[in-house]
Amino acid sequence: MADLSLPVHRRLALASSGRVTVRESVFCPAQTQSVATSTCRRCAHAHAVTRDLVLCAPPGPAPADGQAAPAASLASSQVALVRHDVPAVAVLDLAEWTAQPIVVVGERNRFLGFVSSGLRALPQWPWMRSRHAVASDFAEGRPLFVLEATPVITALRLMARRGARWLALVDATGAVQGVLSDVAALAALAGGTPAASEEVP
Repeated sequence: MADLSLPVHRRLALASSGRVTVRESVFCPAQTQSVATSTCRRCAHAHAVTRDLVLCAPPGPAPADGQAAPAASLASSQVALVRHDVPAVAVLDLAEWTAQPIVVVGERNRFLGFVSSGLRALPQWPWMRSRHAVASDFAEGRPLFVLEATPVITALRLMARRGARWLALVDATGAVQGVLSDVAALAALAGGTPAASEEVP
């Protein structure tokens, strides 16, 4: 099989202490789950690992593409996660530099919901701030997540039914691995954006 170009996904996680950690991973077609880029560096099937992608020739049949492609193959390259107990003011500061919603997680990065970047516009914002609200107080979209290996067409249908523009992607343990937007999914299905597992000549 020709080398596949697998994009590196970055998860920036903000803890209540203010500490920010960054984790890098790729969606492995062979394991059908996300793995750390450090794992790729030790894998015999990975021929190159750069800051933005991994060149890999995974064993087995060619990965699914088109409507059957795993949702994780189209995930946003970077996603911001905040612990459920992070103060609302800190979440607002984080929202200033990202156009996509922030993911609120609990123990072991379990998905709790999304936080919109428009916090200041919320009618309850002054009350939240005065009462020392935390991220979990205004997280929404709790049902909006699927396993990262879910076919993109299935993920897109769920978003359509829920009227949602974003979907959290989780692994088998329930930990958030990425975020899928309806724009990325629709563009890929229409052929406007190459799939993340595009073959490299």
